[in-house]
Amino acid sequence: MHDRVYAGGIGAQRVFVLSKDGRPLMPCHPARARELLGRGRAVVARQAPFTIRLKDRALAASEVDGVQLRIDPGSKGTGLVLTDERKETDGKGQRSPSDAG
Repeated sequence: MHDRVYAGGIGAQRVFVLSKDGRPLMPCHPARARELLGRGRAVVARQAPFTIRLKDRALAASEVDGVQLRIDPGSKGTGLVLTDERKETDGKGQRSPSDAG
Protein backbone atom coordinates (compact mmCIF):
# COMPACT_ATOMS: atom_id res chain seq x y z
CA MET A 1 0.00 0.00 0.00
CA HIS A 2 1.22 3.50 -0.76
CA ASP A 3 1.67 5.87 2.17
CA ARG A 4 1.87 9.01 0.04
CA VAL A 5 -1.21 11.03 -0.79
CA TYR A 6 -1.60 12.66 -4.19
CA ALA A 7 -1.84 16.44 -3.72
CA GLY A 8 -2.10 17.39 -7.40
CA GLY A 9 0.53 18.43 -9.87
CA ILE A 10 2.77 15.40 -10.14
CA GLY A 11 1.70 13.16 -13.00
CA ALA A 12 -1.50 14.99 -13.90
CA GLN A 13 -2.00 15.33 -17.66
CA ARG A 14 -2.42 18.85 -18.98
CA VAL A 15 -3.40 20.46 -22.26
CA PHE A 16 -1.63 23.64 -23.34
CA VAL A 17 -3.95 26.64 -23.58
CA LEU A 18 -3.51 29.88 -25.55
CA SER A 19 -5.50 33.11 -25.18
CA LYS A 20 -7.45 34.47 -28.14
CA ASP A 21 -4.38 36.52 -29.13
CA GLY A 22 -2.04 33.49 -28.91
CA ARG A 23 -0.42 34.16 -25.51
CA PRO A 24 0.12 31.18 -23.14
CA LEU A 25 -2.36 30.63 -20.30
CA MET A 26 -2.48 28.02 -17.54
CA PRO A 27 -2.73 24.47 -18.89
CA CYS A 28 -5.99 22.64 -18.25
CA HIS A 29 -7.10 19.05 -17.74
CA PRO A 30 -7.97 17.12 -20.92
CA ALA A 31 -11.61 16.81 -19.82
CA ARG A 32 -11.86 20.60 -19.52
CA ALA A 33 -10.29 20.98 -22.97
CA ARG A 34 -12.87 18.57 -24.44
CA GLU A 35 -15.64 20.58 -22.78
CA LEU A 36 -14.33 23.88 -24.19
CA LEU A 37 -13.95 22.38 -27.67
CA GLY A 38 -17.42 20.81 -27.55
CA ARG A 39 -19.08 24.08 -26.55
CA GLY A 40 -17.27 25.99 -29.29
CA ARG A 41 -15.31 28.16 -26.83
CA ALA A 42 -11.95 26.87 -28.13
CA VAL A 43 -10.30 25.56 -31.28
CA VAL A 44 -7.36 23.22 -31.75
CA ALA A 45 -4.25 25.32 -32.29
CA ARG A 46 -1.71 22.46 -32.61
CA GLN A 47 -1.83 18.68 -32.63
CA ALA A 48 1.65 18.05 -31.19
CA PRO A 49 1.92 19.06 -28.45
CA PHE A 50 -1.86 19.23 -28.19
CA THR A 51 -2.78 22.89 -27.71
CA ILE A 52 -6.11 24.70 -27.73
CA ARG A 53 -6.79 28.40 -28.32
CA LEU A 54 -9.65 30.04 -26.48
CA LYS A 55 -11.96 32.21 -28.56
CA ASP A 56 -13.22 34.41 -25.74
CA ARG A 57 -10.40 34.85 -23.19
CA ALA A 58 -7.55 37.36 -23.21
CA LEU A 59 -4.39 37.15 -21.12
CA ALA A 60 -5.41 40.23 -19.10
CA ALA A 61 -8.59 38.45 -17.94
CA SER A 62 -6.72 35.32 -16.80
CA GLU A 63 -4.57 34.26 -13.88
CA VAL A 64 -1.35 32.46 -14.80
CA ASP A 65 0.43 30.53 -12.01
CA GLY A 66 3.80 28.82 -12.04
CA VAL A 67 4.33 25.59 -13.94
CA GLN A 68 7.25 23.20 -14.35
CA LEU A 69 8.51 21.55 -17.53
CA ARG A 70 9.84 18.07 -16.82
CA ILE A 71 11.97 16.36 -19.46
CA ASP A 72 12.48 12.59 -19.65
CA PRO A 73 15.26 11.72 -22.11
CA GLY A 74 14.26 8.17 -23.06
CA SER A 75 16.18 5.72 -25.21
CA LYS A 76 13.80 6.06 -28.19
CA GLY A 77 12.32 9.50 -27.65
CA THR A 78 12.17 12.43 -25.28
CA GLY A 79 9.11 12.89 -23.10
CA LEU A 80 7.88 16.33 -22.06
CA VAL A 81 5.50 16.90 -19.16
CA LEU A 82 4.10 20.20 -17.94
CA THR A 83 2.99 20.19 -14.29
CA ASP A 84 1.96 22.80 -11.78
CA GLU A 85 4.38 23.50 -8.93
CA ARG A 86 2.57 21.51 -6.22
CA LYS A 87 4.48 18.65 -4.64
CA GLU A 88 3.47 15.18 -3.49
CA THR A 89 2.89 14.95 0.25
CA ASP A 90 2.62 12.16 2.77
CA GLY A 91 -0.69 11.60 4.56
CA LYS A 92 0.08 14.40 7.06
CA GLY A 93 0.57 17.11 4.45
CA GLN A 94 4.38 16.98 4.69
CA ARG A 95 6.57 16.84 1.59
CA SER A 96 7.83 13.34 0.91
CA PRO A 97 11.59 12.71 1.42
CA SER A 98 12.12 12.20 -2.33
CA ASP A 99 10.82 15.77 -2.97
CA ALA A 100 12.93 17.42 -0.28
CA GLY A 101 15.96 19.33 -1.32
